Amino acid sequence: MKKLSKRNVLFLSFSFSVLISAAVAIPLGIRAYSRTFDAGLLTHNEKLDGAISLSNQENFDRNEFLKLAKTVKIKDNFAKKLSAYDALELHFDKFYSFDLNDIVDFGPILAKFPNFKLKLIVPPKKDQVKVEKNSLKNLAINAISLQKAINFNTQVELQFNHNVEKLEISPENLSLVFQFSNNKVTKNKSVVELAIDLQKKFSENFKKENANEIAAFFKTLPDFGGISILDQKKDQVILPTNFEIRPKLQSEKLVFTKVDNARPKLELQLSLVDKNTMKEWDVFLEFTNFPKINDVKQGKIEEIFKKNYNFKADLARVLVFSNLMPSQAIFENLPEKLKNHSDFKAKKVSDFNFWYQKNDLNSLLDEVKKIVPKNFNAENVEFEIENKNFDEKELKKFNEKHQIPLILSVSGKFKGESLIPVGIKLNDKSQFNYRFSFLDDLSDSIYSASLENALNPLDKSGNINKNALNLEDLKFEVKQNLPTTIFASTFDETISEWKNKPLDLKNIDKKLKPLFDLLNSSVVLEEKQKTLAAKVSVGTTLFAEEQKSQSLGEKTENSKKPGDILKETLDRLAKTPLLKNRSVFLSSEFSDKYNLILDIKDGKVSEKRLKFPIKSVVANNKPFELLQEKTNLHLFLDWKSNVKTTSKIHKGPIETPRNYVDSISALNNSELKFVPGKQNEQSENVSNESSVIFPFKTEANKGIYLTGNGLELENPSLRQPSEGVKNITIFYVFKPSDIFYPPWTNFSLLKSTKNSSSSSENSLDLLIRNYFVPGFNLIGVNFRKNTTEQQGILDNQNPNSLIRTTFNGELRIELRPDGGELNLEHIAPKNDIVTNQDFLNNTDATVMVKLKIENKEAKLSFYTTESNTPYDPVWEIKGENIDFSGFSVNNNLKLGILPPKQPDDNSPYRGAIIFKSLAIFDNSKTIDDKQIAKSFIDEYFDLKQKN
Repeated sequence: MKKLSKRNVLFLSFSFSVLISAAVAIPLGIRAYSRTFDAGLLTHNEKLDGAISLSNQENFDRNEFLKLAKTVKIKDNFAKKLSAYDALELHFDKFYSFDLNDIVDFGPILAKFPNFKLKLIVPPKKDQVKVEKNSLKNLAINAISLQKAINFNTQVELQFNHNVEKLEISPENLSLVFQFSNNKVTKNKSVVELAIDLQKKFSENFKKENANEIAAFFKTLPDFGGISILDQKKDQVILPTNFEIRPKLQSEKLVFTKVDNARPKLELQLSLVDKNTMKEWDVFLEFTNFPKINDVKQGKIEEIFKKNYNFKADLARVLVFSNLMPSQAIFENLPEKLKNHSDFKAKKVSDFNFWYQKNDLNSLLDEVKKIVPKNFNAENVEFEIENKNFDEKELKKFNEKHQIPLILSVSGKFKGESLIPVGIKLNDKSQFNYRFSFLDDLSDSIYSASLENALNPLDKSGNINKNALNLEDLKFEVKQNLPTTIFASTFDETISEWKNKPLDLKNIDKKLKPLFDLLNSSVVLEEKQKTLAAKVSVGTTLFAEEQKSQSLGEKTENSKKPGDILKETLDRLAKTPLLKNRSVFLSSEFSDKYNLILDIKDGKVSEKRLKFPIKSVVANNKPFELLQEKTNLHLFLDWKSNVKTTSKIHKGPIETPRNYVDSISALNNSELKFVPGKQNEQSENVSNESSVIFPFKTEANKGIYLTGNGLELENPSLRQPSEGVKNITIFYVFKPSDIFYPPWTNFSLLKSTKNSSSSSENSLDLLIRNYFVPGFNLIGVNFRKNTTEQQGILDNQNPNSLIRTTFNGELRIELRPDGGELNLEHIAPKNDIVTNQDFLNNTDATVMVKLKIENKEAKLSFYTTESNTPYDPVWEIKGENIDFSGFSVNNNLKLGILPPKQPDDNSPYRGAIIFKSLAIFDNSKTIDDKQIAKSFIDEYFDLKQKN
């Protein structure tokens, strides 16, 4: 069946070959049915009497229905205007969108059977319909009732009136309408493309018909649709046979008087001729039912635009502040307050460039070329706001959907200008301007502006306050000299109840009070932001009716606290209308700093994420948490926690930035602060790597580089003496960084001495020394008296020393026969852990030393990442009757010390480590040493990365 158009349109009933006796315009349009069912109806059977019911419903009077079907008639307004022959010709003439269904009166049947859908079934071929005595036979009515599950056909006959009325018309009051069909010829075509295609088809037919423009015209139109004729009242009009429509030509081309791609509009100039008098009237054929640009092309235009242009964010914020939509600002009068706004004053708001900003992409023209016809060479592209008198309904839609009507204007030249009809206007460069209309959806821009106003409010005049705190740049830091260390777990435990769950913003004051209090008591703005914060005095107004809402920054820094800032932010989010369908989530993460995170989500998609970095929050540390809970912890140092640094340029062969350590404080007691050794306070203008003695933090090696005078406890002489603890355990984790040399060079990992000159005071010195040749070392601990014995001597014969080689094997020493000099043979491996290797001569290795002192008995254990079983010590050695007076945090503690070169030494001393962690605690019976060792190895050995 043919697709029909609107019922108030009449189609002209003539063809160029046969002009029927009475031309009549027929109302267009037909009810839609299932495509599957329609396909079945086209399989027409001449034996229509054999049609059967598909249901045996007892409450359906089939006989009554068949009786009424036999009496169907032609509608009164058509009964005297068409003959049976004319109606059949119109139905099968491709020039017209005419269907017999539109002239059949189904009223009597529907009055009795109101729930039925009826349709006249016409055979697919004209010769299958019989015309006898001005009636049409071999037709059928199809009846469908979804409620009663009925679907059947019954044969009918349509009787026409024998007397067709003579008609008169007023040519001056006629209007001609052409309705495009939705077929392959017209599908997805723009107005200009249709006009060119009509001209191309007309030119082909003009040649075939030997320059007969009438024949060519009426042969051209059926491929595109059909003509209808209306009077001044837009009612049906019948054209008498003495009238003829002719196309007007210029140089054998059709003449279009209107060609507008954007609106869209297309109008063709014709002549209406009275063949009896040869009088001629100018008429215009108005084209309607334009094919819509397919979703792919329309979507491509919008995609190209969004890719190349951005709606100005600052203007969007001002509009939201003023409670205006973009279309209101463009097409309606601006309020006085907005007229005087700095962004709008003396500006032309209908100008596209006022609202939009081009990005840096240069691919716009190439992308547009893909959507214009192939026979069009695009040369220039512009966008503009569509400027026309939109009605109230259209404007309301724009406002509700946050849309602006835009036009894409593409200038260029056609290839093959002979096919361009008259009316397609070219500019002085012989270019045509293609125009595509589309709607820019600004929902995202308006939403983003609303969110931005909630997070960073405008001032009372609607201006962006450049001195205001910007939440996206806001940074906090933990207060100095707090009695306890603030860990990531401190915050995570506080927010655990709401973490990664939608927040109830209405009750935020009560539910998040613990977090607000924690922030206010332990966190402040970073020092460099305090001056800015003190200047802030900003009034917040998300919308015109919210003039009294509290603003970020109405208070000075003296009263503005991080917890208050977060609370005010959440309060404003709760008052933002466009966020009603969104959820706000609270979470955290720790990378180089701890971050509190606010996520604003639409479903599962995060639309906005705010991070509040808090400097000096300590990363969760499992060994510390374990020792803090299970032992009496004296000291715990971690390379990445409670460390203050200063960034400077290292002046070596290659200048590189370094974060030099100013101090590192213990996690268990911030008063235990280590600073660079005093002798390090010298010029940093060094010439090579081995000369660097200032400690610096290295993220690449995950530690602090120590050599020279390393780090020492700040002001130990001011501390009160205390009784030393004799039963202690020490864990020390580090990476070797530089070879220890020359022979007998001592490098102190940890040195502890009493603050006294008494010869009876003992020290603890955990150290490394070179063993004869570069690359082979010893490690151990000395318990020595400060004043009477040389510091740093490792002697395995001394009961106050524990000593062990750190290479994997034995070193044989023999005298040479010729001169008595030492002969050092190759190492003979003792096991297969790592063949022929010194564990302290590998900068990729991480090492942990455990020293446990219990009742004058000491045990030293050595762990390394290079072992196949890193959770087990590579070796352990024990010593008895250790003369150790005890350990106290009030002792003079030093880390990573390389003794200065003596005046008579020719070779500089070398040796450095990357410090990772140190823990000193009382021996405990409530926890196994293996569990403690495992926690340190998991934290610092990076075994997953190595695997």
